[in-house]
Amino acid sequence: MARPAGTYYYNDREWTVKEIAVETGLTIAQIYSRLEHTEVRVLFTTTHTRGYDLFGMHFDTKTQIAKHFDISYPRLLERLKIGMTVEEAVCVPIRTVKYTKSWEYKGEIHTNLSALCRKLGVSVSSISHQLRKGMTLEEAVDYTPTKANKSWEYQGEIHTNLSALCRKLGISRNKINNVLLKGLSLDEAIQKIQSHSRT
Repeated sequence: MARPAGTYYYNDREWTVKEIAVETGLTIAQIYSRLEHTEVRVLFTTTHTRGYDLFGMHFDTKTQIAKHFDISYPRLLERLKIGMTVEEAVCVPIRTVKYTKSWEYKGEIHTNLSALCRKLGVSVSSISHQLRKGMTLEEAVDYTPTKANKSWEYQGEIHTNLSALCRKLGISRNKINNVLLKGLSLDEAIQKIQSHSRT
């Protein structure tokens, strides 16, 4: 006679998954997971302890672990999903990158990018955007106009709005910025772009 689906034979009787869970102390998910790799008899013959032993303490649930080690439960689960052990998940600092990142600007080390940007009068979001594109901090600061109306000289006239000047000349602001990054003056950059567009 065929065995009913979801039952397992051990020690001269049939067991449902729920009965195995009660007998062994395993959860139903643990049982199904272990049955993919082992025989049912191993579930009965191996000692199973519920919970987790960490640093000489016993915890019945992951919720208790999260509360004790002051880590959010979703973060704990996320770390376990990516393959961390429970010990690693509770010991790795939460904001490692934020607190260890430092920025070098003109020979000085800065640990707070926002404060540096305020000091220099540039937008932190613009600087962050340029850094993500691969620029160094010094390149990003030179590339980004200051909030204090950075002025540009073109043909002897002072311009405080480079975007307006570019629109007036029919030149892309991005092209100007890319050429300025190479160290050219605004006059040289505009001349170079205009000569390329004529050819």
